[in-house]
Amino acid sequence: RRMTDPNMIIAMKFLRLLEVGMTQIVPKSVPYVTQRIIQLSLLYGMRPVSPIGFVYFGSYIAKLGDINRGYQYVQLALSLLGTVGSRENAGEVICVGTQVRTYLEPLQAALEHHNEGYAAAMTSGDISQATMNTFCLDFLRFCAGVNLHIVRDKYAESQRTMEERKQVLFTIYSEQNQRSISKLIG
Repeated sequence: RRMTDPNMIIAMKFLRLLEVGMTQIVPKSVPYVTQRIIQLSLLYGMRPVSPIGFVYFGSYIAKLGDINRGYQYVQLALSLLGTVGSRENAGEVICVGTQVRTYLEPLQAALEHHNEGYAAAMTSGDISQATMNTFCLDFLRFCAGVNLHIVRDKYAESQRTMEERKQVLFTIYSEQNQRSISKLIG
């Protein structure tokens, strides 16, 4: 069922913003925020924020060592994207979920998942999550064994886009990775 209580809807939006911020500032508090999103979703109904709670929960469970169970929650979050009526958070859900999916699905398939996450984030205007999907995609290309010259060129292309969009943090990380790849090339 869908959440209709206006106070709970506002609370869910707040928790979504809190989840993103806490991931960067105090990562140990993320499980508490995630738990609250899931509790409100189960008690009052689903909202577009609900998949975020389930995908972070799946990621956390996988981090604790139960990858199969974490994967199940990621799959639940992905299935909720289509049923709660909005894809506004799809870029983030796909990005976080793909990090778990790489343990059970072929790594090359994850490349396509991040392309899908990028497209979903851009559709909803979420530049930060689109950039995050691009950053993860570039790194997974390296891990998947794509030719290093291609990986280096993709990093350079991504950096130009990140600079245009003023995504400074991702640009710095990307430059560091590109330098490492250049050293591997010789």
